[in-house]
Amino acid sequence: LGGAVRSQVRRVRVVSGEQLVERVWNELSGLRRSAIRTAETQQDAGESLARIAQAPDADARPEAASVSRQQAGVIENIQQMQEQLRRSIERAQAAAGQSQGQEQNQQQNQPQGQQQGQQGTPRDNQPAPMQDEQLQAALEAARALLDQARRDAGEASAALQRAQQAARANPQAGQQQSSEARQARAEASAEQQATQQTLEQLAEALDRGQDSWAQRRALERLAEDQAQLRERTAELDRQTTGRGAEELTPEQRRQAQDLARQQEELAQRASEAVANLQQQAERLSQNDPAMSQALRQAAQEGQRSQVSQQMQQAAQQVRENQQQQAQRSQQRAEQAIQQMLAQVRDAQRTRDATLRRELASLVQTLETLIADQRTQITRLEEARAAQANAGEAAFAGLDAPVLRLNT
Repeated sequence: LGGAVRSQVRRVRVVSGEQLVERVWNELSGLRRSAIRTAETQQDAGESLARIAQAPDADARPEAASVSRQQAGVIENIQQMQEQLRRSIERAQAAAGQSQGQEQNQQQNQPQGQQQGQQGTPRDNQPAPMQDEQLQAALEAARALLDQARRDAGEASAALQRAQQAARANPQAGQQQSSEARQARAEASAEQQATQQTLEQLAEALDRGQDSWAQRRALERLAEDQAQLRERTAELDRQTTGRGAEELTPEQRRQAQDLARQQEELAQRASEAVANLQQQAERLSQNDPAMSQALRQAAQEGQRSQVSQQMQQAAQQVRENQQQQAQRSQQRAEQAIQQMLAQVRDAQRTRDATLRRELASLVQTLETLIADQRTQITRLEEARAAQANAGEAAFAGLDAPVLRLNT
C-alpha cells in the first residue's frame, strides 16, 4: 500500500500538581470577574424594574419585556459560570490526584519499616482529597453561592412573568397597576436584590487581593445604607419635632433605638472599610502603585473626616431625639464616603484608560506583525515560482525578515 506514513509530531506538556492548582486559581479569577459583571447587569435590571414599578401605567410599559430579557441574560451568565466552575473543580481534583500519586511513589521508595502505619490509597473512581485547603474552601463556597444565585435569579424571572401576565389581564393598564402585577414586581425586585448580593458575595469569596473592587463596593454600600438611614431619620424627625426624648411614644422610642443601633453598626462597617483600604493599599503597592496610592488617600480621607465617629455621634443624637443634629452628622459622614469613593473611582478610570491604551498599542503591533508575515509569505511563494529558472538564488535575502519576525 505504499511507503510508511509519518504522523505529525505531537508535543506533550507535563504539568505538575502545583501548576494545575495555580491554573485553577487563575480560572477562579476569571470566574470572579464574570460574577462582578453579572452582578452589575443584575443591578441594572433591578433599577430598570424599580423605575417601571413607580409609574401608574406600569402595566402598559413596553420596557417590562426588556427587563425580562435582562433577567434571562443574568440566568444564562450564571449557568455559564456554573459550567466553568465544574471544569475548575475537575481540574483541582486532578491536581489532588497527581499530588497524591507523587506521595505514593515516595512511600514506595521508602524502606519497608517506614511504610507501616501509613494510610492506603483511596478507592478507585473516588476523587482524591484536595491538599490546598484554601482552594477547596473557595471552590465549595463558589458552588454553593452560584447555586443560590441561580435559584434567586430563576425566582425573579418567574415573578416577572407573573407580572407580565397580570398586566396583560388588566383592563386599566394605561391608568393604574393591578394589585397582582404590583405584588409580582415587588417579589421580582426582592429576588433580583438577593441575586445581586449573592453574586457580590461570590466575588468577595474569590478575592485574592488583586484589585480594588471589594473596597469600592464596600464604600458604595456604606453610602447607600447611610442615605437610607438619613431618610428614615428625617421621617422620625417629622413625627417627633418639638418633643423631648421622654415625650416620645413607645413606638417612636422603639424606632429611635432601632435607628441608633443600625447607625452604630454602620459606624463599625465604616471603621472596617477604612482599615481594609489601608491593607489593600499595601497589597497593591508593588503591582499597581497608582491604585495603591488612591486607596491610601481614600483611607486618609476617612480618617481625616472622622467618618466612623460622625456616624457614632449620629447614633447618640438619634437616641436623644436630636434628629436634626443627627441628620447633619449623617450628611457629613455621607459626604466623606462619597469623597472616598470619588478617589477610588478616579483611579480606576485612569487605570482603565491606561490599559486601553496599552491594549490598542498591542493590537497595532500584532497587526503590523501580521502584515509583515503576509508580505514574507507572498515573497516566499514568488521565490518558489522562480526557483525553476533562478535556482536557490531565488530565495536570497528571504531569511533576514523572517528572523526579525521571530525575535
